Amino acid sequence: MIYDIVVLLYMLSLLHVVLYFFLEYEKLGSVANIFALFGFLLNIADIIIEWITSGSFPSQTLSNVFVLLTASLIVVYIFLFLKYKRHSLLLLIMPVVIILGLFTFALKDVSTSRDLATSFWLYIHLPFTVLGSAFFLFAAISGIMYFIQENQLKNKNFGLVYSKFPPLNIINNLNKNSLNMGFAFFTIGLIAGIIWGLYEWEGTLVLSAKLVFAFITWIIFGIITLIRYTKGLAPRGSALWSIVGFISVVIMYFGVALFLRG
Repeated sequence: MIYDIVVLLYMLSLLHVVLYFFLEYEKLGSVANIFALFGFLLNIADIIIEWITSGSFPSQTLSNVFVLLTASLIVVYIFLFLKYKRHSLLLLIMPVVIILGLFTFALKDVSTSRDLATSFWLYIHLPFTVLGSAFFLFAAISGIMYFIQENQLKNKNFGLVYSKFPPLNIINNLNKNSLNMGFAFFTIGLIAGIIWGLYEWEGTLVLSAKLVFAFITWIIFGIITLIRYTKGLAPRGSALWSIVGFISVVIMYFGVALFLRG
């Protein structure tokens, strides 16, 4: 019931940011942020209540993971909004949050794996991995923003979209920061997951489907990050590979949990 209200608040947030985008009334953007913030607080409350009532960290179903992911996306948005002060970020991320929120209702009975033992390392692994994925999603979204804004410039279309989206240098900076933060969080989560897995599997590292795709995700974004810091990666290339790399995250959450069940 609480999460129903969460999704409703997120929808109201999206409605107001869309109105802000077209009507250019600043207060509508602020109202959109307020709805997003209240939705986030209830999102966290729902996770805590589920944790208390079930007696274990909510991670048994794909629905639980998506609830964590929606909260993580709002955390990342708040962090980036405080830095860049751009409501257009909410315009692009909130539809994804709502879609994930709607998926939670359809996937309540889809188990992510066998029952998970309560472990200190699990409490690090899952939140950090999900938060890292949220930053990767923002990197992909900033990549989409880059191509849209670049197209506006090439066509000399300086209308509504151009005025609401950040300049290319800010989008590139957003992409870079999202990639760096995502890689750092995901790395911590992956290491914690390996340690937790060694405990669970009694000292043997089992290459489950989830672990394999987590490694693939880490390697792809690790290569992107490494190239940026060594040989340099043009903003356009970074934007493109951020989008391509996020496909592996989608595979990890949907493909593994729904089809491989690893």
